[in-house]
Amino acid sequence: MQPQPDAMEQEREPSDKPVVAFAPYDLGQILPFFLMINDSGIVTNAGRAILKLFGDEKIIGRSVFEILSVKKPRRFDPTNGFRDVLGQRLRLELHGLGALATSDIFGMAFPAANHDTAGIVIAATPGVNVGSFVETHGLRVSDFGPADGSADLLPLLAMQSDMLEDSKKQSKRLREARDAAERLANHDALTGLPNRRAFMKKLSVALAIQSVAVVHIDLDRFKEINDSYGHAAGDAALKHAAEAMTDILGGLAYCARLGGDEFVAMIEAPEADIVLHQLSEALIARLSDPFMHESELLSVGVSIGMARAGPASGLTADDILHQADLALYSVKRSGRGHIQMCTPALLNEQLAFQSLISEMRRGLAEQEFKAYLQHQVEARTGRVLGFEALARWNHPDRGVITPPHFLQEAERAGLMQEIDKQIRSSALDALRMRQIDHPDTKDKFECNNQGSHGSLFSGNAYLGLAE
Repeated sequence: MQPQPDAMEQEREPSDKPVVAFAPYDLGQILPFFLMINDSGIVTNAGRAILKLFGDEKIIGRSVFEILSVKKPRRFDPTNGFRDVLGQRLRLELHGLGALATSDIFGMAFPAANHDTAGIVIAATPGVNVGSFVETHGLRVSDFGPADGSADLLPLLAMQSDMLEDSKKQSKRLREARDAAERLANHDALTGLPNRRAFMKKLSVALAIQSVAVVHIDLDRFKEINDSYGHAAGDAALKHAAEAMTDILGGLAYCARLGGDEFVAMIEAPEADIVLHQLSEALIARLSDPFMHESELLSVGVSIGMARAGPASGLTADDILHQADLALYSVKRSGRGHIQMCTPALLNEQLAFQSLISEMRRGLAEQEFKAYLQHQVEARTGRVLGFEALARWNHPDRGVITPPHFLQEAERAGLMQEIDKQIRSSALDALRMRQIDHPDTKDKFECNNQGSHGSLFSGNAYLGLAE
């Protein structure tokens, strides 16, 4: 008989083996031939078959080494107990069976616990010798149910429990990664506000069920701050704007950063226009407050365009955002720093602008922009000094159109350079034709742009005959 080791009384290091969670009744049904011991090596529970085997002799509360010894593995060290051989196949020898000879059994040891008990379970079986074991010790085969290999069930249960726990942890990590990716995809990293993607999704849902107002906000002097003080100062301005929006509109609106220095807010079931103006005025005042960046006191201005719509309007999220953008652009053209609601008149103006720009692009493709040469004559002698190239648009339906009727729109649409190029080419072609008609004229010409915009036709052009 192996002596009870003193080391069994010492505190054990936690095992890294998977712990089987069990209910005592279930464990007894699965493993009727088992012993459960605590960290001190004392038997705290036993299966029905092993209790039957030992008869009336008490085994609960005794040292495990009074009941059995470990024959294999040979390197088993009783001073370390069973924690060194967890999960390994064991060959055991039972003791204390009275006049009957000691018997060899096989088993495994695993850590196990339920809600109020923890320890090590030693699951045993006679193995292939179950017939002779039953005959010798007056037992029945059913005492070892559910199967002869019942000792192998614990490692399977432990493995299953461990895999389930790993699966839960992996699922949690995947959920956290998915949530982080979703947040990254829907939020602006600098300000923490929702981004354009999240805003458009939210606006589409809201617009389908109720009236909404969209407030489009653009920071004035942002580029000046960025260029003069650096990108860090620009970032500080953007954060200042996000904080101001949260302070003024946070409880009333869904605020987002569209990109650059543009912000937007959606107000669901908005009040009258005057209330929206009051909120916007409060926002302008808050945004205009100076803010510190390093040792510099900086400030930005604000321009705001607004639009509103409901489910019956038939407008999409893109439509209402575009209307707010039109109102914002109107503010910028009229001096910045104030508020504009999108109106039917503004929409009609935009439609007219789009139609004119479309016609201008068609006119450029059809070479309809021409230069008309007007003689510049010396009054005293009547001598031709040169020519002024007058820009005209030869529209097929509206006739000859002068620059005041399309100059501003061309600048707004970014078509000035293309039109200038076409007018210049037309002027030089006309001069070449005059040279053919008047071969005695010198072929050297001067071309002086006089326009305030640096363009040929905006101030017309003077082309002088070379001396």
